[in-house]
Amino acid sequence: MNHIKEIDGLRAIAVLSVLLFHVEYPVFGGGFVGVDVFFVISGYLITRIILFDIDAGRFSIKRFYERRIRRIAPALIATLLGCTLFLVIQPPSEAEAIRNALFSGLFSASNFLFYATTDYFSDNAYNPLLHTWSLSVEEQFYVVLPPTLLLLSRGSKARRLAAMAVMAVASLVAAEWVVRSDASAAFYLPWLRAWELLAGSLLAGSRLDRIPASLKALLTTAGVAAIFTACLSYWNRMQFPGISALLPVLGTCAVIAGTGARSPVNWALGSAPMRFIGKISYSLYLVHWPVICFVVSVQALTPKSQIAICLLSVVLAWMSWRWVENPFRETPKAAGTAKQGNRLFRNFGLIVFATSLAIVAIGWMGRSLWLSVPKALAFANYLKYQERDSQFAGNPCFLKPGAPDLDAFTAACLKIDPQRDNVLVLGDSHSVHLMTALREAHPAINFLQASASGCKPLLNAVGSDYCVVLMRYMLERWLPQSPPELSAVLISARWEIGDQAALAGTLASLGKTGKRLALFGPSPEFRARLPLLLAYEEILGRPLAARLVKTERFELDRVYRRNPALAPVFLSVIDALCPQGQCQTHAGEVPLYFDRDHLTVEGARRAVAGWKP
Repeated sequence: MNHIKEIDGLRAIAVLSVLLFHVEYPVFGGGFVGVDVFFVISGYLITRIILFDIDAGRFSIKRFYERRIRRIAPALIATLLGCTLFLVIQPPSEAEAIRNALFSGLFSASNFLFYATTDYFSDNAYNPLLHTWSLSVEEQFYVVLPPTLLLLSRGSKARRLAAMAVMAVASLVAAEWVVRSDASAAFYLPWLRAWELLAGSLLAGSRLDRIPASLKALLTTAGVAAIFTACLSYWNRMQFPGISALLPVLGTCAVIAGTGARSPVNWALGSAPMRFIGKISYSLYLVHWPVICFVVSVQALTPKSQIAICLLSVVLAWMSWRWVENPFRETPKAAGTAKQGNRLFRNFGLIVFATSLAIVAIGWMGRSLWLSVPKALAFANYLKYQERDSQFAGNPCFLKPGAPDLDAFTAACLKIDPQRDNVLVLGDSHSVHLMTALREAHPAINFLQASASGCKPLLNAVGSDYCVVLMRYMLERWLPQSPPELSAVLISARWEIGDQAALAGTLASLGKTGKRLALFGPSPEFRARLPLLLAYEEILGRPLAARLVKTERFELDRVYRRNPALAPVFLSVIDALCPQGQCQTHAGEVPLYFDRDHLTVEGARRAVAGWKP
């Protein structure tokens, strides 16, 4: 049962991958697979400990849970108490979700809560406890694993290994089946993630010492390469997990199987910096996401803030490891006795009860603070605007990830009215927020809509499958064959500097259809959600929003309007919302945006005022 240095290095790779993914470092688009690496490591180490004690005839379920409490609970509870700060700084509409997450994290049920409420990969998934879903999966695994191994140990070791292999394969097959229809279930639910932990369990029950040294070195190198390949090539909208998770899982298995080899990769994994990050990896995993959520509540991520978040997270993680994890981690000599065990469970129950009271009390204080400033509360309520606005919620013409039914989409969203002028609005969510305002301003026009989340209306579209399918259909099939009753096409998206060439080609192609074209330019953006900034302005009595406008969007607007291929059809949203360079933020108690860059109907009315049919 010697300490394995390379596993510290694996932990370092896992936690750094997740950290870089969460700070949106562009190269690590698949960094979320770090969690899969953690699952395999946990399955391996926990099964190794249990089997060692079972085979020695001294395993105790009670003592096993004593060790788990000492290992997991102190840093987790400290993080939960730290996250109660969000119950004060977030408005009641947001605080309710955070309070629920605090309780679910405390009782190891976060994965079930977030399965019911949150898409992990959503741009708005900034609950500071979201990352605790993986801890809950592991803790639920720890409940099932010991009695299962005790039962399997009544037979031979070969039968025990075969039974674990059958369970792992069954879980993987089920995950691959479910991910196609319910990706969140495959992501969050423990029985669909169990195969990853069981992969580690299978290693723990195998004779890794019989692997030749030369093969071990090859396995370590190949395993690290597999993990990095997943980190660098996977993306957040791919079909995951299931079979797609095999690459990082098998890579981790290969590294574990190759521990002890004398190779440069083994040496690097066991080096002092990697071992240091590995030792603090649990605390680093716990603290980094609340830090990110705190930062993005007041500003968007920037290169400077990404570096600051990483450094601050490491410092806080070291402090947690030094003064919270380690003091409780060491098992006292009396541990394992009935008296010591009973005292630990009793104290743990009292701490859980006290933490629950703290969550309730701090939540009540935060709610009282917000209710004392009604105008701030009115602004903050717009943070839930998208969930209740019919332009976004339940709109069949605004496609979300998934395979689109183009026939049903055409019938619902592209229906020509021969008695009226027909205009198509094409784009991503920045086209959706214009729809109500356009229909209000021009009630005589029949507006058709083809929009998809995160999907720019460009020829040779790249990105998620549903985006490529929709835009190819619209630009290559539907529009070239559209009837003469369709008179115009309005295009709107969250434009960036690199979109100009593809956009120019798209407009040239659309020009051949004979339809009138209008291009809504880049919209203003804020570095934090505008309703929250306006609420903080009311509470603090200080201007914030004007200081957090992204000035680079003004330069982007100037670049677009100077582009000769775009200028003839260009409409400046910046001019409409930021006259003389001063961005308007609200009308009375109505914000013009409901997040950083999407418009409420009040804001959209100003944006569309310059378009004339």
